[in-house]
Amino acid sequence: MRENKSKSDESSGEMKGRYLCGCPRKGCGGKIMRNGRGWFCTEAKNGCRNGISDPIMGNRLSEDEVMSVFTGIRTGWKKGVTRSGGTLLFRIGIDDDGGLMFEYAGEEICPCPVCGGKVSEAPRFYRCNSEGCRFILWKETRGMSMTPGDLRRLCGGRSVRKERVKKDGESVVCSVRLSSDRLSLEISY
Repeated sequence: MRENKSKSDESSGEMKGRYLCGCPRKGCGGKIMRNGRGWFCTEAKNGCRNGISDPIMGNRLSEDEVMSVFTGIRTGWKKGVTRSGGTLLFRIGIDDDGGLMFEYAGEEICPCPVCGGKVSEAPRFYRCNSEGCRFILWKETRGMSMTPGDLRRLCGGRSVRKERVKKDGESVVCSVRLSSDRLSLEISY
């Protein structure tokens, strides 16, 4: 661990704290640094979003675990607490571009309509846990709330009837189904 040698004042917007390692995001050039909220890249003001809050989902990561994540080694599975008070398993790693990647494991809700893998629930979305699969369905999307039952019907090739609140505040009933590529929703009234 290196101490930050810069003595910038708080008003400059620069982070103060301890450097841990270089930021792994391609082209960033920043350093991962400890501050009062966790571990974050010094180039956050220039758009780098690499950072781990402390605590994260009710867990405190050791300095060694944080260093491992930012040098390419995933954490082990951890039991996290969601904002709504539920629990789930998660781990943190680095993606191909050097950005943070959160993986969630939970009880299988249904088979993935894209690759046949396992779709499980995360705090704000449902996603396939298979490496490289892009299937994701947000729980709150396009003015609608999606339940695990809706997900099972959609992934099974059926449509669901949902109440949707439009941008103007009008509430309408619509039919929702997965698109032909199974990566987006089609809505009909």
